[in-house]
Amino acid sequence: MRGRYGKVQIMIILKEDYFEIINRRYLATDKISKKSRYKIDDYFLLFWFYFVYRNMRHFEENRGEFVSRDIKEKFNSYFGVVFEDISIEFLDCLNKKNKLQFMFDKIGGWWWHFRENNERKDIEIDVVALCDSTKEAGFYECKWKDLNFSQSLKVLQYL
Repeated sequence: MRGRYGKVQIMIILKEDYFEIINRRYLATDKISKKSRYKIDDYFLLFWFYFVYRNMRHFEENRGEFVSRDIKEKFNSYFGVVFEDISIEFLDCLNKKNKLQFMFDKIGGWWWHFRENNERKDIEIDVVALCDSTKEAGFYECKWKDLNFSQSLKVLQYL
């Protein structure tokens, strides 16, 4: 994250996260990995970065109509991120009540990249649930939008 306050200051916040606002997420398939991502866990602060911080100039110039339009356009994107977290909590709750096809030990996201025709391609699975003892896995895609049956099948085929 870069911005008005610079990368160094944000890195200090990450290192000294006393308020548990930022969390480091690892691949669900790795026990210890250098591949990790930082995520803002406080939804109010996440909203602030999504909409207020990026539009600060427009607030200062009293251009509320631009900010309102930007929020309407990007609101579903914000809720997509929140919905992934809620989906993980929901699956974890079902797992504790033994209401899934298998009991999992680990749950989280998975991401990777590869090169095809000299172009970087990123792939991501929103939620992966793993059971080490039985070697079972569940893969879940979280969508915060209305999809009909054929659109859902296209997402499934892509995965």
